[in-house]
Amino acid sequence: PLRQAQDRPSEATDSPLGAQRAWGPVHGARSPEADDGSVGAQRASGLDWNVSALGKPDCGLRGPAFSLSRRGAWAAFVLGGAATPLLGIDLEIAHDIDAPLDLARDHFTPRELGALRGEPASERAYAFLRAWTRKEAVMKAVGLGVSLPARSFHVGLGRDAVSLRVAHDGRSWDVELESLPDEGDTIVALARAVPVAVD
Repeated sequence: PLRQAQDRPSEATDSPLGAQRAWGPVHGARSPEADDGSVGAQRASGLDWNVSALGKPDCGLRGPAFSLSRRGAWAAFVLGGAATPLLGIDLEIAHDIDAPLDLARDHFTPRELGALRGEPASERAYAFLRAWTRKEAVMKAVGLGVSLPARSFHVGLGRDAVSLRVAHDGRSWDVELESLPDEGDTIVALARAVPVAVD
């Protein structure tokens, strides 16, 4: 089931990747149809909701591409048009991390790990989270989630938009990736993936 946002307007802007994006505080809202007190459970008519074997939701072949992420009271949602290919968005709330270099050794490319080592110690947790949101947005866009090894592709630590090719199990995707402007202590990344035809 999807969650309904609180009745406050959220910021929505056009993205260079050609999709709408919105983020803001969200809280569960009781669905008018729910007589059991459940939070926000509501079905959109006319859409064929599916979940892949890896847990990625979609609206069927007729539905628009979308992705969502939620942390605490914050949520990020991206909705594409009919011609938009695969989308992924990830949101993290800035917080301390005990050993960002240890985590990076397991999940970052050697170049990303080197860049993280070059960050001042006081900035490493934030830099780690920025890169992690970028990696998760890519993993969501290609529909593989964490089954795609995060070390298998390079996203960098910065905010700059990048283009990359991701390959896994004989399949490939061209991906455009950007970090969205920070909103308070939120860190958000958006990815758009296009499957590459196999010759």
